[in-house]
Amino acid sequence: MIKQSVIDEWKRDFDRRKPRQVISNLLSAQAFQYLKSNDFAFVIGLISDQSISSERAWALPLYLAERLDRAQLTPELVLQHASDLAEIIREKPALHRFPGRMADYFIAAANRFVALKLPLQGNFTDKMFSDLQNELMGFNGVSVKKAGLGILIQSIDFGQKIMAQDRSLALLDAHVNRFLAQYTTTEKNAIADATEIFRLINPENPALVSTWIWSKDKFD
Repeated sequence: MIKQSVIDEWKRDFDRRKPRQVISNLLSAQAFQYLKSNDFAFVIGLISDQSISSERAWALPLYLAERLDRAQLTPELVLQHASDLAEIIREKPALHRFPGRMADYFIAAANRFVALKLPLQGNFTDKMFSDLQNELMGFNGVSVKKAGLGILIQSIDFGQKIMAQDRSLALLDAHVNRFLAQYTTTEKNAIADATEIFRLINPENPALVSTWIWSKDKFD
């Protein structure tokens, strides 16, 4: 059990250093606006954010469109290049460490956009947290953590209205586990355990506490 004095200190520090952006400070203005104006590009960026830096992952949709010689990255464009998409991603400098896996994920995302007739804008606003979480997890390569991250970006960086974020979950990863391991008896916490702790720090949006820990882990 974490001492109340420790929780109180975390709350004070969180309030002082509450994150006001998740990815906007990592990207050029062009790459950021590209994601904000294109929901398909946003999903591709979210899927890409694994095994490479966040800066590279979220800029990938813009660079992929440039390699395909198009201004707009669309599901139809990805499907047109399905047969050689992995090679396009692999071209030096490679856009991702795992071009084959990413190509499969991107093609699956494109097929889902087409099958559901999703537009390029307006899919991720005025939604309940749980509904949006389920929608994002419907894309191959998007886990519970990634869905939560995507919702934070839509809300914090893009200013979208997303309701009931008090139901959000801790974005559990190595950074969060390393932080909590200093104060708990286990080296690897369950999502529910971390969320319970984070809700004490920020009941309005427990997931946001994860980004505070990422910042502390990087700069402290």
